Amino acid sequence: MPLKAADVGGLEVTNVVDGVGGVIGFTRSLNKMYKEQFEKSVQELMAYENERKRGKIGCIIYDVFMYFAQSVADQFMIPGICLRTSCAASILGITATHTPQERGFNMPVHVPIESLVQVPELKALELGKVAEHLNELNAAVATAFNKSIAIIVNTMGFLEWAAINKAQEYFKATVYPIGPFHLYAENTNKSNSLLNEDPTCIAWLNQHPPRSVLYVSFGSLASMSEKDLLETATGLVQSNQPFLWVIRPKMVIGGRCWAEILPRDLIERIEETGLVVSWAPQRQVLGHGSIGGFWTHCGWNSTIEGVCEGVPMIWMQIENEIERKNVKRIVRDLMVDEKGKEMRIGVEGRNRVVFQGWMKP
Repeated sequence: MPLKAADVGGLEVTNVVDGVGGVIGFTRSLNKMYKEQFEKSVQELMAYENERKRGKIGCIIYDVFMYFAQSVADQFMIPGICLRTSCAASILGITATHTPQERGFNMPVHVPIESLVQVPELKALELGKVAEHLNELNAAVATAFNKSIAIIVNTMGFLEWAAINKAQEYFKATVYPIGPFHLYAENTNKSNSLLNEDPTCIAWLNQHPPRSVLYVSFGSLASMSEKDLLETATGLVQSNQPFLWVIRPKMVIGGRCWAEILPRDLIERIEETGLVVSWAPQRQVLGHGSIGGFWTHCGWNSTIEGVCEGVPMIWMQIENEIERKNVKRIVRDLMVDEKGKEMRIGVEGRNRVVFQGWMKP
């Protein structure tokens, strides 16, 4: 779904079109455009530190998709540390070949195929011509992993021990799960969101009993059709559970406001049962005592924030067709039935593990 230009928190969000396009094209352009400038900046910093006799640069920490930083680190013999802000499992996903050569796909000569890993548990994706560019990107990322001295990941050992151990088999660099990153912030109520949050929802939550409200948010990028919006709204209302629902501007494909799409009688029922906001202070919401469940698109930030707050979650792909009867059933399973109570006990146990780990010296 193309991203339309919009004024978001003082920033203009617009499309980046380059060759292949999308994320792959943007990442390739980023690494081509900024390597020279970064090299110059590091050189100037080294000269500055040397002039003041303050020692050498200890290391360069860089995001995995800004892999040009590792080649610059190698050039100046500075240790490089690779940062992955998503889950440990994604390390395996982005470094695996997507169309193995034995299936007849010929890698371009300039792609270091030996850098890519073969993960038996991951099925190859048949992506046609796109696979060439995807494998080129993945090979560059894998090369950075192999040359770095460490890989730091926004995750927790107890949550992804299998993926961490598997990644450690493929790369020489030690994998360090040092998440969750958001807990490092001194002020837990401070947001880094680019979207304007509506704090009035907290007062609305204050009016509800403990664990009675379902929080519904599909992140900052996902979109849904008008039909899925109608089915979701109807299912939420029919569940007879109070809900706080985040519907971003332009979230519905076509750009119409949700209030223009839904019938008036359904909007009135939503107003009786729930609250719709354009964006919410998510960490405050998830930490509020009235929240009893979280329907999420399962982006990693949302997932890990939900785990940290001990909130049981629903994952329902909004890319697939949504049916109101399924929404109603799943919401009631979580918020009312015994199945939800069992889930809550399990999630609260993980929440205790998170903070026990953080309290250790």
